[in-house]
Parts: sequence; structure tokens; C-alpha cells
Amino acid sequence: MEYEVMMVDGFFIIEDASLADHIMPAFESDEWLLTTENQVTVGRTSQGLGPWGVRLEFWDSEPAARAEPWNTTSESLAWFATGTLVAWKAWGESAAGEFSLSGKGVYRVRALINDDERCLVQFWPGTAADTRDDVPAPGKMIDPMLLSLNIPDEVKSALVSRSLDSEELTEQDIREAYAAQRDQEHEGEPPASQGS
Repeated sequence: MEYEVMMVDGFFIIEDASLADHIMPAFESDEWLLTTENQVTVGRTSQGLGPWGVRLEFWDSEPAARAEPWNTTSESLAWFATGTLVAWKAWGESAAGEFSLSGKGVYRVRALINDDERCLVQFWPGTAADTRDDVPAPGKMIDPMLLSLNIPDEVKSALVSRSLDSEELTEQDIREAYAAQRDQEHEGEPPASQGS
């Protein structure tokens, strides 16, 4: 399957059709390929925003390694509840279509990227030694609207942190995130002089 994605948020997602809501992957890692239960997230490795050309391939066994034109490669392990994957063009906005594996189970995932903003994602069944226990649990639920807000990245990060700890963000949460950012920016500045 081939399609195009926009990398506006810095990543794109392929997920199992069983997921009812989008899940924010855990970005603590420096890796640009993140796999969890029911989800594969590919982060950009360059400054390009897109559109990126993406090709998905399913193999019965591990495909031979490729060199040119791919210059960045990463491999990981994923588990899918149905094996029917939804390829998203942008975060929660529109699906490029569905891509079928051989059903429920553990899969190896290899992503390859080149400088021309193209990405190849290959899937094949895991080995007998690969188990679901080896696959990280999914991340926390994040409202996609929160990620699309036109606000400073520092404020957005603070709001994402708050949303992981509560069921719903309020207007007060947003005000407090802005206030905390302003306080941080003004730390170390001399106090304003008072007029006499």
C-alpha cells in the first residue's frame, strides 16, 4: 500500500483497526520508530513537514535488508489485536485506507527512511521467541484537538502532561499552563522598579 502523510506534528501513525481512540505514544525514547500494542508511530528524522511518501509491505518472513536509497533504518516489535491496520494521513483526521497482515499476533516492524522524505514500513510475523509480553503497552489517551492547538510548544507540553493525569482539560488548566510558562520565562529577571 502506498500513500502520503503530512508530518506537521512530527510523526505519523499506523494502528490496529480495533483501537477506538487515538493514543499518544510515549516519546521518552530517542528512537524515531515507536511500536506498542496495536500501534506503530514513525517520527520524522529531518526537518521536512511533508508530504511524505509512505509504502507499507507485508512479508511472510523477514525480508532481505535494503541499502540504497534508504539511509536510516530501525526495527522493533509490535502486537496487533486484529492485524487489520489503519494508515492515517494525519493525526485522527483521515485514513489512507486499511492494510491487512495475517491476523492477530506479534509482528516485526522495520522502518526505512531516505532524504527524499520517503518511508518504507515492512511487517512480518514474529519468531516463536517473540511474545506479547515483549511489546510495550500503549501510551496514554490524548485528545487530538489538544495536539493541534496553535499555542507555544512549551505550553502544549505542559497541557499534555496535565491531560495524562486527568480525564478532561478545562479552560483553567490552559490558563495555568500559560501562567507557568510566563513565570518560567521571567525567572532571574530583576523586579520592575516602582514609580515614586
